[in-house]
Parts: sequence; C-alpha cells; structure tokens
Amino acid sequence: MSGTSAHVTTATGVLLDGNDSSTPYETGRGPRSSPARASGRDQLTGLPDGTAARDLLTELLEEAGSGIVAVLCCDLNRFSRVNHALGHEAGDELIVTLTRRLQSSVPAGCTVARLSGDKCLVVCPDVATVGGVEALTAQVSHLLNSTVHVQCGLEVRFTASIGAAASDSAPPGTSGDDLLRFADAALFEAKRGGPGQVRLADASLVHDANTHLHREAQLRKALGNDGLSLRYQPIVDGSGTVQFAEALVRWNHLGRELPPGEFLPTAEEGNLLHDLDRWVLRTALREAVTWPDHGRGPVSVTVNLAALRPDHPHFADEVTEIIDDSGIQPERVVLELVETTHTDLAPHTQAAMRALTERGVRFALDDFGVGYSSLIGFTTLPISLVKIDRTFVCEIGTDPSKRAVARAILDMSRSTGRRCIAEGVETSEQFRELRYLGVEAYQGWLFAPALTPPDLRALLLRSTGGRP
Repeated sequence: MSGTSAHVTTATGVLLDGNDSSTPYETGRGPRSSPARASGRDQLTGLPDGTAARDLLTELLEEAGSGIVAVLCCDLNRFSRVNHALGHEAGDELIVTLTRRLQSSVPAGCTVARLSGDKCLVVCPDVATVGGVEALTAQVSHLLNSTVHVQCGLEVRFTASIGAAASDSAPPGTSGDDLLRFADAALFEAKRGGPGQVRLADASLVHDANTHLHREAQLRKALGNDGLSLRYQPIVDGSGTVQFAEALVRWNHLGRELPPGEFLPTAEEGNLLHDLDRWVLRTALREAVTWPDHGRGPVSVTVNLAALRPDHPHFADEVTEIIDDSGIQPERVVLELVETTHTDLAPHTQAAMRALTERGVRFALDDFGVGYSSLIGFTTLPISLVKIDRTFVCEIGTDPSKRAVARAILDMSRSTGRRCIAEGVETSEQFRELRYLGVEAYQGWLFAPALTPPDLRALLLRSTGGRP
C-alpha cells in the first residue's frame, strides 16, 4: 500500500499514516494511556493482524470502567470464486478495497483488522456510543454487501456473513480470545443461514460455544488416552458370508457411547479430523490382524476417511506407514472416500492412490449417488468398490425412480469392473430386490448391527465352526 495516504488503526488505538508509520496520530478513544507499542500487521492490507486484534480486545476488556466492547467477525461469501476466476492478484485487490472501505467508514474509535484470507474483524471499544451492536453490524453489513470494481474492468458483487459478540452478553471473566470465539461461533451460525446473513451471539449461543470448546478439549484428551473405541459392521455376500467389516468409531463420553454424528462436528471445528482418521485407521488395522479366518479368505477391513484424503500431501506415506506398523496384508485394507472427494482430483493425488493400489490397497466410493462426482473421474480413478447409498436402498421396492438409479449405478459399476455394496439394507424385501438386480454385497441391520470387537470375533468363529 505504499504511495497511498491510507491510515491504519493499530491495536493500541493510534492512527498511523500509511506513508510513514513512525508518526502517530491519536484518534478516538484509545484502550490505554500508556505509550503505543508496535503491533502485528497484515502484510497485504497494513491492518492489524489477528494477534494484534486479540491483544486489543484483551486490553479493552481489562480496562477499568470500559464500555460495552464488541467484535464483529466478517467473512466474504464465495470469495474463492474470484481467486479461481480472476487470479489471486484480483482477489488481493478486492480485499484491499473492501478493508479500506471499512476502515474509512466505521465509527471513530473502531479498529478494523484482518484475520486471514477473506475474514476481517471490526473491534469497537463501546458500542453504546455508536447506537448499539445491531446498528454497528448493520452499518458494516451495508459496507461489505456491495459492488467492487477490479482493474480488469469487471464489477464484482459481494455479500458478507457477519457474526458479532458484545461483552454485555458474555459471562464474567471473558477474555479477548473468548469474545472472538463467540463472534466466530455467531459467524458460523450466520453462514448456515445463507450468504449475507448476520447473527449476534446471545446468551444461548455463548453457552453453546463454551460447551463446544469444553467438548473439544475432552475429545482431544480422548484421542490421546484411548478414550475412543471401534465397532465393526459386517458386509456380507448373498450367502451371508462376511466379506468385509466397516470400522465405525465411538466416543465413550460421560458414560455414553457416542456415534460419529454426535462428535465429528466437534472434531472438525477443533481441527482434529486428521488425527481422528489416523487413530481409526491404525486401531482398525491392528485389530483386523487378530480376526479369525472363516475359511473363505481373511475378512477385509474398511475405514472411512474424512480428512486423511488422497489430496493430503503425505497421504500415501502415512497410510503405508500405518499398514506396515500393523502387519496386515495390504490386500485386506479398503479405504472409503466420500463421493465429493473424488471430484477433479489433481494428477499427483491420483498418483498417490495408484501407489497404494499397486501395493494391494483398495478404494471404495462411499454414499455413491448423492454427491456430484464426474463420470470421467469415476471411470479413471482406481476404485474397486462402489457403495450404493441407503437413500436408494430404503425405497427400492416402492419407488421406481430409486430402483432405476440403483440399477444404473450397478450397471455402470459392473461395466467398469467394480463391485457394488448396498448400504442400509434393513428388510428382506430390500435384500431380494437388490439380489435380483445383481448386487454382490450387503450391509445393514438385516444382517448385523455394528458389533464390538469381541462380538465380531465370535461371529467369525461361528462361521469357522469354532476354529480360531
């Protein structure tokens, strides 16, 4: 931003001239009377960065007699489309333009900061002086929901989601990090409502945010202290013989065994999904090594991966290491990937998958039919198994359209050399319909629920006549 007369408000409430940051200009209400100290700066915009914003919030909250401190967390909707279509330089230009617009128009005393990417903050030392948090949020929303001209001559229309939190709605002892976390939780709720939405952190949302933080800490501890366990749901052929067993993680939390749906969002918010995937894969392979052979070949183990995916830089190396450590035959390992992860995979990602398939590892496409993967990708990727989503299975005997889709998936899979597994088979009528269509393997409560490791071993032993 050299060569401009832009001004930047630092985390200590002084206004710095964009051409000469050594000359301070007092503006508005500063958070403290002590001399200004150097603060972290965002390299692109020259604004305070996330660390400086957190420091400012902490200072404002700790200041005796301070007003109602508020922070707005703003996120531009679909900003990635600009980077993809116009390039990162155009994206940077838009960020600078919008943050300057904010900086020049927010009420005096407010500080604009940039967190990262397309996310910025507005910190207000006392929203009572600017009409309240609702008024400030409405003003910022109006500034960001606007049209921006870029150098290539295009007009780009933006909307922004905003989450806001104020100290009068926060519990006593709230820190700067806490207030920012509440605003971020409000932003999450705003984005769930659609582009351009605003959400204020009320007492209920603050309580939920604190609960989520506590649960995240507990889940992190469970990952490190074997507080998780696995169950296995058998996948059988038409004769009822177990071919595979899918590993399903459970969290033993406060006396309850929680299924994945109750804690995977917590893992995602806490950046724990990758560690969770590694734990599940490592544990499942080690346990599968001990399974008895039922006389028709060893049962394979399938593991659904959420974050340890082929586009991860060290995907093949990590999976290979875990397989080697477990001692399992690679041919017994099936990695399930949801359909959307197969969309437009880069060449190096496909190479990572092929490196594993050359060792014998198989890939399964999970929940097929409900995503948007391309048919070209379907035909070229090294996928051995296709799992027909339960959406098509549950009404296969009563809804002709669901039956037609299931038949199409089956025909396409067979013509490309893949086997099909039907998920969610719960009735004998569904089983008969699927077997008539030619499905080769089945998973669902009709055959077995998710079993504990001892129960799975007992099932496999019964199949061998008791021989280990």
